[in-house]
Amino acid sequence: MRRIERKTMAVRLAVATLATVGLSLVGRPALAQVEAQGAPNPSTVGAPLFAFDTLNFLPDDTSSAGRLDTYLRIDHNRLTFIRARDSRGFEAGFEVTLAARKKGDDRLVAEKTWSERVRVASFEETNSARGYNLAQRTLRLEPGDYKITATLRDDESGTQAQQTRDVTVRDLRPEGLSAATISDLMLIQATSAGPEGRQIVPHVSSRIAAGLRHPFSLFVEAYRAGRDTVGGYNLRYKLVDLATSRREAVVWEGVQPVALTGRRTQQVLQLQAPETVGGGEYRLDMQLVDASDR
Repeated sequence: MRRIERKTMAVRLAVATLATVGLSLVGRPALAQVEAQGAPNPSTVGAPLFAFDTLNFLPDDTSSAGRLDTYLRIDHNRLTFIRARDSRGFEAGFEVTLAARKKGDDRLVAEKTWSERVRVASFEETNSARGYNLAQRTLRLEPGDYKITATLRDDESGTQAQQTRDVTVRDLRPEGLSAATISDLMLIQATSAGPEGRQIVPHVSSRIAAGLRHPFSLFVEAYRAGRDTVGGYNLRYKLVDLATSRREAVVWEGVQPVALTGRRTQQVLQLQAPETVGGGEYRLDMQLVDASDR
């Protein structure tokens, strides 16, 4: 089989009830540590905790060769709320700083800082684990290896939390590719229709609950190389059980045909793990392969 490209995402399945399984996917194309549900990270106890993800896509314009989208999810119960000045509800504020440093020489190449305010109507909402704020920023970076650090500071308490990720930004332009490839994998929280078309809300969290009888969604982009002559492609995926001590066992796999049109093809996959998959640590692998390969 001719392998074109493979991306991976770490997943953790935990049995929730007899009839359903809680599905936890870390939104990264690499194995990562998954927090237990409801348990704070010991390194940031007392600070406003947040989930952080970075995804590499093709830039929308030609101003740079690399595009890195960053996402931060801050649960309301991790922020410090005070009564609003107009006494109508409660408010919290936080400041986020993103810093990109080149691996090797630790040189700062990009930085963004911004502030956001969150307002809720009732005191109960300030302690709700369901309410959250989703912040997104894009970094324009040249292809290469980076350390991306996100620092979040709570306005009222002054406490802060920080996370750092090692990322590789690839040149996904057709002229920069020797073969067709795919982007990083995005887990989808929700979709909605807007004036500019379908809007995708990413799931930025260490856990996502989904019964095995209900599919979960992934978003991925496929990119054609400049001199690509392949007629058609398939997205092949497999779920690998990482609990085995001697070898990796494939417990689920599937194929999704994809037609590459233009320089960018967007694909939303509806996936559903079989009920035979039990609790444990897994990795989701995805490959873009020539459809003629068997």
